[in-house]
Amino acid sequence: MKKAILAATAAFAAALSASVTFHVDAQAGDDSGGGSADRPFATLVRARSAIRALKHAGKFPSDGVTVELNGMFDMCSDGSAFVLDASDSGTPSAPIVWKAGPKGARLTGATCLSEADFSPVADEAVLRRLRPEARGKVYVCDLKKKGVEPLKPLPRQFAQWKAMELFVAGRDCTIARWPNSGWLEIPRVVDSGVGPLDRSKSEWAIGVRGAVFGYDGDEPARWDVSKGVYMKGFWYHDWLSETLRVAKIDAAKREITTEGIHRCGVAPVSKKKAKRRYYVYNLLEELDAPGEWYTDREERLLYFMPDERGFKDMFLSLRKTPLVSMKKANHIVLKNLEFVYPGQTAIIAEECRGVTMDSLSVVYSSQDGIKILKASDCLVTGCRITQSGGTGLELGGGDRKTLTAGANRVTRCEIDHSARLARIAGPCLRLHGCGNRVDHCYIHDTPYVAMIYNGNNHLIELNEIECAMMESGDGGGMYTGRDWGSQGNIVRWNHLHHFGADGVELRRSQGVDTGCEPLKKSVMVMGLYIDDCDSGDVVYGNIFHKAGWAMYCGGGRDNKWRCNICIDSTSAAELDMRGLRRARPGEGVKTGWDLLKKLQAMNWQNPPWSTAYPQLVNVMDEDPKLPVGSEFSNNVSIGCKAFFRMREDTMKFLKGRLACTCNVHVGATLPNEAEWFSQDDAANRGRITFVSSPGLEKLARESPLAVQDSPLFKAAKPNFPRIPVENIGLRGAEM
Repeated sequence: MKKAILAATAAFAAALSASVTFHVDAQAGDDSGGGSADRPFATLVRARSAIRALKHAGKFPSDGVTVELNGMFDMCSDGSAFVLDASDSGTPSAPIVWKAGPKGARLTGATCLSEADFSPVADEAVLRRLRPEARGKVYVCDLKKKGVEPLKPLPRQFAQWKAMELFVAGRDCTIARWPNSGWLEIPRVVDSGVGPLDRSKSEWAIGVRGAVFGYDGDEPARWDVSKGVYMKGFWYHDWLSETLRVAKIDAAKREITTEGIHRCGVAPVSKKKAKRRYYVYNLLEELDAPGEWYTDREERLLYFMPDERGFKDMFLSLRKTPLVSMKKANHIVLKNLEFVYPGQTAIIAEECRGVTMDSLSVVYSSQDGIKILKASDCLVTGCRITQSGGTGLELGGGDRKTLTAGANRVTRCEIDHSARLARIAGPCLRLHGCGNRVDHCYIHDTPYVAMIYNGNNHLIELNEIECAMMESGDGGGMYTGRDWGSQGNIVRWNHLHHFGADGVELRRSQGVDTGCEPLKKSVMVMGLYIDDCDSGDVVYGNIFHKAGWAMYCGGGRDNKWRCNICIDSTSAAELDMRGLRRARPGEGVKTGWDLLKKLQAMNWQNPPWSTAYPQLVNVMDEDPKLPVGSEFSNNVSIGCKAFFRMREDTMKFLKGRLACTCNVHVGATLPNEAEWFSQDDAANRGRITFVSSPGLEKLARESPLAVQDSPLFKAAKPNFPRIPVENIGLRGAEM
């Protein structure tokens, strides 16, 4: 009897430890099956139920569960997300793995359309609105027949297009627009639409009514504004674009009045600044180019002019919820899955621990690709996130107030072509929280900032960041801003290159049309931009090449710029005194400039903050608006137009106060800079050594990653600590 009990116990233990795999096949499966390879389930929900049943029965295996997915999972019919919560968690030694099987697994939130769903436009009223050359080439689909629910009107103003999208043959289609490419320039502004300036609310006047501005030509006279005509533009600042609905067109005066109210109004035309630019879109009258489309939202009619792709692999994305939503779900692995046309966002993981996203592909999300928030010990590795409407990947975790590290990591990922529908509001990567790491990533191609980071004690190393700021100004390839307490971040051994016009030119030389119209090279394009008094970072051993104003310190304190190489950029370094003019610590302003209030929220004069950042404890008693404690040391500038490019008040501040030592500038520079730093003055002597070496300049332009190993470089800057360029980007990552 005793032996029988022991045998049964052993058998039960073996059953518990045995690996369990459930199979799901989107096309060949059946939820009434058993989930085996021969009788797979059909849906993710059924597999989730099977795992929950194992737990409920006390039979969850000691090495976890694998769910193997095959086929195309159409998740558009059910608008709800596939949810994993705390009850769906694994453990560190027994994770739950959702992975692609031999046939691959694709998840989509889009509705499939075909040529059979379309017919040539025959409605005379519609034909009259079309251009003569477009008639006979435009087709219409009745979305009501496809089960599309009534569509809400678009708001009168918005930053990012969040309505439906159309895709054909693996690419997005263009919403009907004028002009078909590029931007229009505002020739004159009649009414900026702003009220009186109130500095207690804003640094700039705030829009309070629709603006009025002129236009050239006669095209707008054709438009029916009652159907909704929208304009995407940079109306005031080069870092802020919005879409505004048109209220009225006065053809006699050639003037447009906006219904949408831009937050800063429309700037007066100025030859000193970048042009005020916009394009008009979402109007039937301008559906005149192959590949364009338009939706009559009231009638639920989709109009389309096919191009060489025809109607091949056509999908309409309408989904407003993520495909996968994880909340407090721990120790889950998503592996080798493809998310195609997911709609709003592919994956959201919130308050999760130990989640791994391995080798995922996220393509053409209409809002963000992946969002991981309030997380800890999560890993994103080997993923490709591309063509996001907004942000590619957002990662936040750890607790800033207690300085508890989130210990989340992004590594070996390629994240590119973000802000497709936002233009300025969607970086490729957004990092925040405390104690997280980004390394060995290739981050590239975006109209505005490639990577934004905020918070404390992050490590950002060995990444390649390329082709950012290709349409906008007042930003950088990397950006952080407006927080005295954003301390302890280390940015080292990254390669940042080809920003602004240089990025557009690079892509053109490769035969790629970016669709971006860059600003002038002198207009506020930076490499790494520490903006608006942000403080306390170490920037070490990075290579900046064609990176605008490469190392830009916007008035911040205690930022250390050490051992960086800047090549062929507008300037190597920039430091300014904007805190004197703009910062208002302790004054309670609501625009982010009350830097003291942000520190108070962190209880900064007590541990752990007072221990970790002692330089902050008495900040209000130590020239709070000045960039004290800043340092530029052992940096090398090659072929830049200047080492420093600064205002006169900043030059005065430098004398005797800025730690600026052992820097080298190779090439010509600005006359006042050469004069200032060559003064026979102990406060300035030795800060920058000026070297003439045309051979080194030529080598740096041709081989920026190899230049540090050349005899010419070593002669100009002996004992420079070597940057491990062979490990930058997707190369050489170690887990």
